[in-house]
Parts: sequence; structure tokens; C-alpha cells
Amino acid sequence: MASLTEDLDSDSSEEEWVIGAISDSKQKLKSTQHVPHQKHNAHNRSKPTLSAASFRMARAYLPASSKSFQPAAAASPCLSSTSSSSASPSTKSSSSASSLTSSTTAATSLPVNNTATSVAIVPSSTHISNEELVEICKKMDDTCLVNRLVNVYKSVEIYIRIREIETGSVIESRLKDYLHYCDDPCDFILNTLVTLSNYFADNSKNKDLTSKFRRLLASNLCSALAKFLITPLEQKIEQCKARLQPEQPQLQQTEDPSGEVDLISFADDDHDEKQNEDVDLISFDDVDPNPVAVDEQQYIGYDYDDDDDDVDYEDKDDDEEGHVITLAEMLGMPHDVFDRYTLTREHQLKLVRTIDTIPSPVVVYYAMDVFDLPALIAFGCELEDDGLKLCRSLMKHAYYDEAVATIRKLALFSRFPPDTTADHFFTAGHGMCLPSLYADHPDLQKQLLSFINKQLRFNYAGNLDVVPQIYLKDLFDGTDKTQQLSRLKERKFQKDLVNCAAKIMKELDIQSGDDYYFILLSQRYACLRYILAQRAIQQLEDDDTSIDASSNFNGLIDLVCQDDPVLARLAIKELIDTGDVVAPPYFASLYKQQEFYCRYNALPLNQRLLGVVKGEQLSRHRTQFSRKKPVKTQPENVYQLSAYVKRVLVDSEATLLQMKSILARTTVCGLDTEWVPTFAKTGTVKTALMQIASDIDGYVFLVDFKTIFEPQNACSYHLTEEILSRLFEDENIVKLAFDFSGDLDLLHQSMPSSKQWKIQKLVDLKNIKTLDGKAVAGGLAGVVNSFLNVSLNKRQQLSNWEKRPLTEEQIIYGACDACCLLDVYYVLCQRNHPFVKDLPRSSYLNNTQEQFSPSSLTIAHNASSFYQTPQSQPLPLSSFSPSASLLSSSPSSQRAPPS
Repeated sequence: MASLTEDLDSDSSEEEWVIGAISDSKQKLKSTQHVPHQKHNAHNRSKPTLSAASFRMARAYLPASSKSFQPAAAASPCLSSTSSSSASPSTKSSSSASSLTSSTTAATSLPVNNTATSVAIVPSSTHISNEELVEICKKMDDTCLVNRLVNVYKSVEIYIRIREIETGSVIESRLKDYLHYCDDPCDFILNTLVTLSNYFADNSKNKDLTSKFRRLLASNLCSALAKFLITPLEQKIEQCKARLQPEQPQLQQTEDPSGEVDLISFADDDHDEKQNEDVDLISFDDVDPNPVAVDEQQYIGYDYDDDDDDVDYEDKDDDEEGHVITLAEMLGMPHDVFDRYTLTREHQLKLVRTIDTIPSPVVVYYAMDVFDLPALIAFGCELEDDGLKLCRSLMKHAYYDEAVATIRKLALFSRFPPDTTADHFFTAGHGMCLPSLYADHPDLQKQLLSFINKQLRFNYAGNLDVVPQIYLKDLFDGTDKTQQLSRLKERKFQKDLVNCAAKIMKELDIQSGDDYYFILLSQRYACLRYILAQRAIQQLEDDDTSIDASSNFNGLIDLVCQDDPVLARLAIKELIDTGDVVAPPYFASLYKQQEFYCRYNALPLNQRLLGVVKGEQLSRHRTQFSRKKPVKTQPENVYQLSAYVKRVLVDSEATLLQMKSILARTTVCGLDTEWVPTFAKTGTVKTALMQIASDIDGYVFLVDFKTIFEPQNACSYHLTEEILSRLFEDENIVKLAFDFSGDLDLLHQSMPSSKQWKIQKLVDLKNIKTLDGKAVAGGLAGVVNSFLNVSLNKRQQLSNWEKRPLTEEQIIYGACDACCLLDVYYVLCQRNHPFVKDLPRSSYLNNTQEQFSPSSLTIAHNASSFYQTPQSQPLPLSSFSPSASLLSSSPSSQRAPPS
């Protein structure tokens, strides 16, 4: 009893204690008792059945003792409590053992039974344990699994957080490991998916139960089944043994009257013979007891004839008539052991039948691959109509992305022609799914483009004669029976049509042509309306409706309308509709459309209809626009160029050589590029202008790419390539820029040789932070405002950079964008900002007898620059007065740089 108490108080596990108790009992039985009913054979006494090596191998394959799972009885409705008889088989013993053994066994099993009956294991609210999964799979309790999944993961946000914690022990991986406990895993997962769909439908008012959450849970279930179905053979065998383990020890305990688990016996008695009748996976006998029988079995049916053909024929007959040995029989396992790893046709048909009954057909879509439905419901298959039914059901429930993927996966394009399908998708507001639906099918794409073009044609078929009648002939003569879409009057609906068509045309590389005239016209018309709306907002903010005040947008209007009388008439119409009284006569005279201007301006509002669509919408009046910027209460300090700056437009070999000479002496330069807005131009967009501000003598070079790219300027083009290549590859020149990646991408398209440049010392100020570590918002204007305390005028950013000559406003804007980078750099150097810690200082700052210190470069309160320099010295690049907090002040220590 004392030893028993010591064992109970020890740190060893319960399994170790039980094994020790059995061993002790065994030794006592061997020493004190004689078992008279055991009969030993003399042959087996002299020669044991197992060799030492075989004994070790058999012992290595013995299953480890495990503690059965005991779920809580009251905590979870889906888990039932287990009785005390479910304790580990290793703790049980027969009544035929000695009194000491019986008392020991009873003492060991008592704590286990007490725990099972008195302590309830409460399921975790943040984790599904492996024991729970085992019990759920054994019972195939789909309701319990759904409840536990929802109660643990709760919502998408919590699901993602728990997944980050689970890492390697994600639910689908663990569920896959225990699906073999199910009698039919495929049916269990299928039932769970149906239950999951019903659960979400019944609790639709719960905001946490979103469609995304359902998708994540359904995907986990399908992923677990998919991984389970491809379980390797070795793992299948191990899983089969794990299922059979709880049964084998109970069988041994019933048959062994001694109450001992006799794992290996050396006696040839009745008990051993009974055990040998069971499946014997591996024989460890040293001597084959009946070698003749094996030879006879091996050669049954063979006729020792010299004729090989007869032998083959007889072998074939024997194979057909004999019993086919399955893999399960060869492994000594139940005949249905591998059935649970097999997906059957019944499983597939059951999933197909749920299309009509399940609340959310998207669950069928999630399970389609793992149940291999495409082989059954795809185009040309026996259940093709069910595939069509699934696609339509997905569309009915507004799962358009999934419907598109299903149509493509099942190759049901012939059942979804572009015209009727486009009507449904556009009306439902999911027209942008159509390019994905018909991707890589040019014929279907062109049919869709033709349908969209015919729909957009109704918007220009009015009595204003804006569009030439040749494009409307088939509509007026009645040969085209295309019906209008119900929402065609809406501007947003028209935008969806245009965007869908534009995406397809880009994929097909269609940039022009009369076949899709109204698509191209609508795309340009939408761009024109946007430009005119932004122009009206700018005029409202400036309180100036003059033509010169809107020069930036005037250039874009000219870019869109030039050489196109249809767009010119549409521009005049829009300007009149918005209430602009100055611009319509100006552009009518510019584009020679005075007759249309007079005729349209005289029409009443109800007759200014461009198309034949009922309920056509006109553009908003200018009084309905709202400001983007707040009203200025006081004058604003704006970044301005100093008179010291020398602006050079580089468009010839002479100016290129001048730029080359200055850049050869440059230490720091500012870079920027300009191009036409992509929405305002059809076709390829190229870099139109590059600005390079040098720290030598205030030079700012405006490289006119638009002119240099022209075919007649091939020599200038090659010289430009050489100069820019040296500039970007020179590691002694710091090149300042802001968010230059997009500029470089477009430069690579415009000048292909630039892709080969090995760019050195390109410093992008995009990620610069203030001294206190805060990010700077607002782009380049925000950086200038943070470090120079002035605003940057970005008005000319949206302008026609390809129109020549450039306006004075465009030249000033381009020079400012490059020069401000140098000014910001100088301030950073003076303040010892960490961003420029490892960068060289400008030659302008270092070209003195004594090196500038951060405190020596100062600004006076009444200075026009943040440099304070004598009259005989060169002025800075900018002309503004930053606040005193930006720069330190110590005029006495300042030295002016020489000229």
C-alpha cells in the first residue's frame, strides 16, 4: 500500500503508472501462483516462436496507451458525456487475478472514473480541441461542428486573428487528421456544408455572419476533405490501426482469464491457437511450419507443359475463377477500410441535388472542386442542365463573381450568349464581371462589344444632328431590332458600359475603327464632361470665368476636341448646359461651330435631347458644383522662382550641348517629368517634358521630349539619350525627385534605352519625415509646405503638355517642381535632417573658403529668400520667406558663397 501511495504521488504520467502496476502484478503472479490450465508444448518450450530481433520489432509497433476523450455533459449541447467504462483499456483487469493485483487495478482506475463523472471539460471559446474533433467525427455530428466553428471564430475579424495564432495547427489540417473516424467522411462534410448554409440563413440578422465568414468556414471544410482524400497509403494504414486500437485490448481482456494483457506468448496452447486465427499481419516464426502447403498453393493450376501459350491460357482461367485478394485483405484490415477515402457518385449526386434545396448555392460552388462536379455537370456531360441551374442560381442570389467562375469552369459559354447575359449583368450593376467571363474568347468579346456599341448608339440618335447619320442608318431604317436596356438613361450605367467595353478593347488592342464608333465616342465624351466639370469648379474657387484664368483646362479641351467636329459640338453643348456664358462662343469660333452654337442655344431645355432615351439626363448647372478647397481668408505664401533662375527650353542640339556642359559640373539636381493625363488622350501616352534643376548658376533645363521624339530630330534624340544616361549613372551627382517610380516607368516606355541605365544616387523624397518622425502628407506640395512654409501651385498639373508652344504658366510650373526639390534639400542640410545624413552637400554650399555649418545659412526677417547673400552674389532659386522656426539665425557667422 505504501508503494501504491508513492506511485500516486509521483510525477510520472498515468500511463506510466498503469504499465508499472501491471508489470509488478505480473512478477508477483509468476512467483506465487501456478496456472494449471495452461498447456505447454515441448517443441515450443525448446524453440520460442519469436527471435529477439522480432520481439523488439513487435514491441516497437505496439500502440501507446491513450486516455479516452470525455467531453462535458452540460457545457456543450453537441458533446455527450462518456461513462466510466470508457477509461483506458490498460487500467482494466480480470477478476481471476490475485487479490493484490485486483486491489491495485481498482485503485488505479478509481481516480479516472471519478474524474470522468465529477469533472466536466468545458469546451474552449477560442479553440476547438483535438478531442472534440475526434468525438464529432465519430458521431458525424455536423450540427455540433457548425456550432463550434461559429462559436469559436464568431466573425471574420476574430477568425483572422485566431488563424494568426493557430499557424501550423489550423482547423482544416486538424480536421483532416480525424476525418478517418467518420463512417463516411465525404457525406459528413457534405452534411456539414448544408448545415452551415442553413445556419447562416436562419441567423441572417446577425451582422457577424457575413458571406465572407461563411466562405472562409466552407473553404476550410472543403480543404480538410480535399487533403483527407489524398492521404498517403502509409498514413491510411496508421489511421486504420488507430481506429481499431480501442477494440483490440477489450477483446484480449475478455479472452485472457488471468487478467493480464499477454502481448507475446511462447506457448502453443488453445489460447494462442485462437489468437492465431485472427488476422496475422506479420509472421515472426523462425521456422516455417508448413512449407509444402505454400508450394502447393503457389503452383496450383500449373501444367508442366512445354507450351507457354497453354500455360498463359490456363493462368488466365485460374485468375478469373480464383478469389481476388484486395489490398485491405493483404494488409489484414477490414474490407471497407479504404471506402472512406473514396469519393463516390452518390456523393456527387447528393451535392447536385442540394442546388434546389440549399439556401445559399454558393456553398455548392465552394465544394464543386473537391467533389469533382465538373466531370458531371460541365458542358457535354450527362448533368449539364444541373450545371446551368447552378450558374443561374448563383446569379439569382447575386454571386456574380462565383457565377462567372462557374461558367468558365464548366465551359457553358454557349448557354450564356453575350447579349442576354450582358443585359442581366449590367442591369444588376455587375457589368464589370463580363470582361472576366469572356476573357480569352475573342469571338465572344467582339459580340459583347457590338452589343454595347448598339446600346450606346441610342444616346446620340436625337434630333440635334451631332453625330453623322451614316452611323445611325440601321437604327432609323429598322433593320436593327436591338432593344434598349432599362437603365440606359443613367449616367453611371452608361459609364459601366463604356468601362467594360474599354477593358475588352484594351485586351484586344482595338484603338480605333467604325465598328465600335459609339464606344470610342462615349469614352471621349465622358472625359470631356470631367474636364469641363473641373474647369467650372476652378472658376468657382477663383471667382473668375475668363478664358485666360482657365488656360490649363482649355488646353485639355483642345486636346480632346481637336480635329473632331462631333466632340467640338458636344463641348459647346456641355458648356451651355452648365451655364457658362463666356466659353461657348469662344470655342464655337475656335472650332468653326457657330451655326450649332446658335441653334442649340436657342432651344428650350426640353428639346436639348442628345439621344432617344426616355428620361435622358443633362449635365449639372455650374451653380450646383461645390468647392474642393475652402475659401481663403488671408493671402497665401506661394512658392515662386527667383529672378536668379535661368530657364532653358531644350529642343535643339545647341541647347542640349549647353545642358551637357552644366550637368558635367553639377553636384545636386532636381528631377521631374510631365505628360498628358491618360484619360484625356487615346493611344499611347509618352513623356512630354523633363525638368532638370542644377545647383550650378541657377540653371533649370526643360527638355522638350515632344519635339525631340519627332522623326526629323533623330540626332537630337540620340544626343539626349547620351546626356541623360551619363546623368542617371553618375554616382557623383545626387538626383532629387519625388515619387519618381511612375515617371521612370513612362520614361522607359518613351525612351526604351533608359531601361538599361544603371541608375545611381537617385534620392526619392516620397518617404521623408519631419524631425519628430511624422509622415508628410499631401505629396510634393505637402513636403514644400512642411519644410519651406509655402504652398506649391499645382494648377498646371492637369494641362496639355503636348501642345506647343508651352504656355508661360506651364514653363513656370515645370521649373518650380524641379527647383523646389533643391530648396528642400538645402533646408534639410542646414537642419542636419537624418534623411540627408549620408548624402554629399551641394557644390553651391561647399564652394567657400570655410565650410558652411548648419547655423551659418540663415535668413533675415525681411529677406526674399532663405539665403542671405550680398548683392554681388548669385541669388537662390526661390523667392519666399519661410518662418523663423525653420532655420536657425546667426548672421554674424555667415559667409556668402563666391560667384
